[in-house]
Amino acid sequence: MKRRIVISLILLVSIIALTSANVYAAAAANTFKFTDTYAQKVLCSKVLGYCDVFDGGKFTITAKISLANIDISKFNRGTGFYISVGRFDWYCELGEDPRFIPERSKSFKIQVIPDEPDYYGRRNQYLQIQLKWSAKQLAVTITGITPDSLGPIWADDYLYESTTVNDVTDAYIEFGDNVKVWFNPIYIKGKATVKYDKKYGGDISNVKLTGTGTGTPVTEKPY
Repeated sequence: MKRRIVISLILLVSIIALTSANVYAAAAANTFKFTDTYAQKVLCSKVLGYCDVFDGGKFTITAKISLANIDISKFNRGTGFYISVGRFDWYCELGEDPRFIPERSKSFKIQVIPDEPDYYGRRNQYLQIQLKWSAKQLAVTITGITPDSLGPIWADDYLYESTTVNDVTDAYIEFGDNVKVWFNPIYIKGKATVKYDKKYGGDISNVKLTGTGTGTPVTEKPY
């Protein structure tokens, strides 16, 4: 009798643990994170005899979204992906990746370069979007180079400020016709600094931010 009670208790604890894990997994399925940096550097030319400021930044977005009850076999070359967060928004379709094959592919990747070269004749990649999915989940990874062809997510809000950042925004992701998730709020934390550069004769700025939030499925874009 005691043995049966012990076994029953073990089974009960296991069921509770599995149920809790499933509930937690469902709750944690829609997550959103980003980093956003913006730094100014002073470069001097001995030949020309002057110094100038050059701006450079980078952001990275990672998100995980539940695909429960979504038929991924219906994804085709016209299936769209849309994302909006802060000052960044982008739309693309799976067919933009020539390697995508309907009903077979479970990933997508594009790299974006400017239509026109810069002052130095370069056409450097400024955006990469990568999607990977299974029957359960979509994983999103986006990297952007700022600020020449693409603006920062939020970092330029704090240029020429020295402050600890505690801010808030929201984000939205849409994938196909039936996956729409609103991440609200996205909590932004970080630091912005300003220092005087003697060679340049002016202030230069440095901003480092992170953002995190969880999402809720919606039936349409909330704004």
